[in-house]
Amino acid sequence: DYQPMPYLGFRYAFKGISSMQGYKDILREIRDRALKSDNTSYFWLPKLFKYVSEGYCKTSLEVLTEWVDSGEAKKIEAVAMLLKDAEPDFIFREVGFVSRLLENAYSVSNECYQRVRSDLSSCAISGTPEQPMPQDIALRDKSKEITQRFPPGSPTSRFFHSLIQYAETAIQETLARNKEFFMR
Repeated sequence: DYQPMPYLGFRYAFKGISSMQGYKDILREIRDRALKSDNTSYFWLPKLFKYVSEGYCKTSLEVLTEWVDSGEAKKIEAVAMLLKDAEPDFIFREVGFVSRLLENAYSVSNECYQRVRSDLSSCAISGTPEQPMPQDIALRDKSKEITQRFPPGSPTSRFFHSLIQYAETAIQETLARNKEFFMR
């Protein structure tokens, strides 16, 4: 029953940590722990990284890029795992980084790409299929916009296309549930 961090997170505990000397080393230590991840770590490490990275600041993405460009499946997959708890907007705000991660994962293997895609999807698709429809619409529309910027069939394009499909399915399911509910 050990809980390494409060479930509600840290509000200001790490504020200003990015200006500390040795900040990159702190980020690398958390990142490196991801290779030894067990079920507990798989849950807690993304949360810790999110707080310590101050919401994925530029320096933290530089540290993660070291592994994105490594060509090693385990390291690339670990990066995606550390991003699991990112806000849904992260994949749109940092599309260049996300594309690089997806492209490099794809170049390593289809299995690596699928694992990375799964973890990135979990940050993009927050909540349950019962999400409010405006979130699904925003996910669909932003994904459509991003898809236009990459070659059709590229790993990045395929990832954002899968988000479009998810959002459209969720929208249809919500409409069907609402219709059924209000028809009673």
